[in-house]
Amino acid sequence: MDVTAIIKKHLYVINLPENDKAIIVNLTASLLYFSYFCLAYFSLHIPAALEVTNAHYLYLTEVVSLASIFGLFVLLLLILYFRKVNPQSTLPSNIQLYVIFQPLAPLAVFNGIPQLITGLLLGILPLLGLILFNRKHVFYVTCIMWVEIVGLAVAVSSRLLPNAPLYVDQVKPAQVPLSFLLVQILMSAPIAAVVYAMGHSLMQGIVLRENKILELSRRDGLTGLWNRRYLNEVLEHEIALTHRNLYCLSILILDLDFFKKVNDTFGHHAGDKVLLATAEVLLKCARTTDYVGRFGGEEFIIILPNCDARMSVEVAERYRKCLEAKEIIVDGQRIPVTGSFGVTTMLPTNTCQYNMQVCLDDLINSADKALYDAKENGRNCVKYRTLNENVQVAL
Repeated sequence: MDVTAIIKKHLYVINLPENDKAIIVNLTASLLYFSYFCLAYFSLHIPAALEVTNAHYLYLTEVVSLASIFGLFVLLLLILYFRKVNPQSTLPSNIQLYVIFQPLAPLAVFNGIPQLITGLLLGILPLLGLILFNRKHVFYVTCIMWVEIVGLAVAVSSRLLPNAPLYVDQVKPAQVPLSFLLVQILMSAPIAAVVYAMGHSLMQGIVLRENKILELSRRDGLTGLWNRRYLNEVLEHEIALTHRNLYCLSILILDLDFFKKVNDTFGHHAGDKVLLATAEVLLKCARTTDYVGRFGGEEFIIILPNCDARMSVEVAERYRKCLEAKEIIVDGQRIPVTGSFGVTTMLPTNTCQYNMQVCLDDLINSADKALYDAKENGRNCVKYRTLNENVQVAL
């Protein structure tokens, strides 16, 4: 997987799926532990470094770092597997969130607990988690980290664990009193809480704003229906599902009859009211699984997942009758509104399944041809064409 391509595709990491974010963090943490390994490895081969460090704990740092990298590699394989078979699963990323920084605990003991109490573990890491992962889990992980740090601090102060054993006696810090460590913890607790609260509020605001912007970018400005760009994305997704799950996919294209005459006779404000009324009718008649959108001008498109030929024609006929029955009054005058419907169905055996763009274009072109048949047949009717001209469909 090309992580650089993912980052380039999305301006903000927060926009990535959770498993993609987990992959990026996994690789970043692997580099962190690799840097610890390199530091320990080169220190073992530098005489000046060995004068102030304990070779045994340098070796242990190498072991912890390599074990961490191996564990992260296993997690990476798990994330990639779930990303392929179940992209919506958050289990691998949650597992990683709880275990990815655990190796820092022994490394903190090697270097000296007091150095990290108000630093990386209690400040930067929770903030990083807020940016990337579910905030509830970040809170739990932060609490676990606090308990671990306090426990390690008590163990060091009680001489159950050595204080900064990586360094020789001449340079390592003196044994730190428990009271001093507890004061540090109590002083850092409000700061960590404020950092967490501010990060939570900031990320919540960013997510809400981005979701709003994303929603607006997918909607038609006048009717509020899905716009053409988003409908193309939906069609690509549904085409892939059609071939994977072996069910039918239908679409219908609606073109309002004599819409130009409405604009010329009653004005463009009346045309806008007709478009809004049409959108209202389509949404009211739509099934919960349908995607209703405006394709441009007076054209509308409805995507019907898991809908065969017979059912799609029945659905289109229901839309047509609802639209015909709709009363639209503008300046005291009733404007009759009808539509011509072109319907087509994709069968999962189509050969175009191997070329997504060709498949999408063929599907829309087939519906357009059916729409042309409806107009040639006097308008205000439903006409059907199968995507595969060699397949006979009984309606």
